[in-house]
Amino acid sequence: MMLMTSAMRTLALTVGANGLPGEWTSGDIGQVGSAGASSEETGRWVVSGSGSDIWGTADSFQFAHHELSGDGVLTARIEKLEATDEWAKAGLMVRGSADPGAAMCMLVATPLHGVVVQYRPWPGGGCEGNERWQMVDPPQWLRLTRTGATLTADRSDDGQTWVRVHRTYITMPDPVLIGFCVTAHDNGKTALAVFTDVTLEGA
Repeated sequence: MMLMTSAMRTLALTVGANGLPGEWTSGDIGQVGSAGASSEETGRWVVSGSGSDIWGTADSFQFAHHELSGDGVLTARIEKLEATDEWAKAGLMVRGSADPGAAMCMLVATPLHGVVVQYRPWPGGGCEGNERWQMVDPPQWLRLTRTGATLTADRSDDGQTWVRVHRTYITMPDPVLIGFCVTAHDNGKTALAVFTDVTLEGA
């Protein structure tokens, strides 16, 4: 999948046997019950996170992310999500900063509530969303696109035919953080998610 504009370039995800690619980093956002972790090996990304939720006015979760200036597209196939809670979440996120209350938009899979788009339109504000496509379970392809202030979320069963989940508009200062988010929705547990077929296109 390529975004057809000369201003875009595909960011290489080359890395050694362990760890994250060189321009990627990870860490816990907010108050988590136990430390999360992120790793990539031969195209398989494993992200595990505790945390009470990504919702309300402040979030708590594990975030593996890359800085993005300008427009960009993150695509990945989520293969697995441990069901630590019916509202455990794993998927793609664009975020204004690493602050727990930062403006953000995410497209996530959940154990019992399908694929969901949720977002915080401004820093420190409440979250909105619960825009669902349908009750689908992993494996699912997810794609999150940032074009200016426009954030577009799509899903696919096969990575070829895409269906729009939701589109919203959030102004965030450059650079933003784009990547993978995982929350257990239970600070006493840790949820593990697996992503493959990752591509990141950005300016």
